[in-house]
Amino acid sequence: MSWTKEKEAAYQKIYREVNKEKLATKKEVYYKKNKEKIKAYQKSNKKKIVDHGRVYREANKKKIAIRKKFYRETNKEKIFTYMDIYRKTNKEKLVVYQKTYYEINKEKRTTYNKNYYEFNKEKLVVYQEAYREANKKKIKAYHKANKGKISAYMKNKRRINPKFKLSQIVSNSIRKSLKNSKNGYHWENLVSYTLDDLIKHLKKTLPPGYTWDDYINGKTDLQIDHKILIAVHNFKSYTDTDFQRCWALKNLQLLPALKNMSKGAKLIKPFQPSLLL
Repeated sequence: MSWTKEKEAAYQKIYREVNKEKLATKKEVYYKKNKEKIKAYQKSNKKKIVDHGRVYREANKKKIAIRKKFYRETNKEKIFTYMDIYRKTNKEKLVVYQKTYYEINKEKRTTYNKNYYEFNKEKLVVYQEAYREANKKKIKAYHKANKGKISAYMKNKRRINPKFKLSQIVSNSIRKSLKNSKNGYHWENLVSYTLDDLIKHLKKTLPPGYTWDDYINGKTDLQIDHKILIAVHNFKSYTDTDFQRCWALKNLQLLPALKNMSKGAKLIKPFQPSLLL
């Protein structure tokens, strides 16, 4: 029986598996004995080594992916411990690296994040909802400890983004009006309907299984949703056409938070924003 390359490869694989520890020790001893020699070789053959590695990775993508996955699965605790220690001892280095990497790859990362969100929308919404539910105290403590920072961020966003500022004013005012069941809030002067009109309309949009009283008392996850998103409307002032279209009764409905968030930036039908004059 002839000795083929395939048989040799199979034999070598079995031998490595059986003698794993022995070979690792041998390799370590050899490296310690020939440290300087190995370093000198690597230095003088840098390009050759890099090129060889690139060719190997290109030709063995699947094989490498399987090997990496297997290693991660069988060494979870070891990897976690190593990464935890590394992060703690290299905080400043990591901050600089992440900042530099983000600046160099800004457009690439933005495109990747956008695509990832679009393909994993439902999964992310479920995860975020579960995280908020499981970490209420932690989130509350963070907001309390970073009140000034968050306030400064929101103040700056309102300053540079008129649409955000106006939408927030109306949204917060509507929430207060509904909760207190009182007319006469400033937002009523900005739109073409009253609080009574709004309540009557929203009650018609209540999803099955929800009650108006529970919504008003904050016992549900219902949110006021814009059928055509605020983001696609083009306005800076309440006098702009798109502001009226955005906050029109026919564009508002009550939706469970999970369903509302899972909509993302998806438009159900074509929409043409108005031009700002």
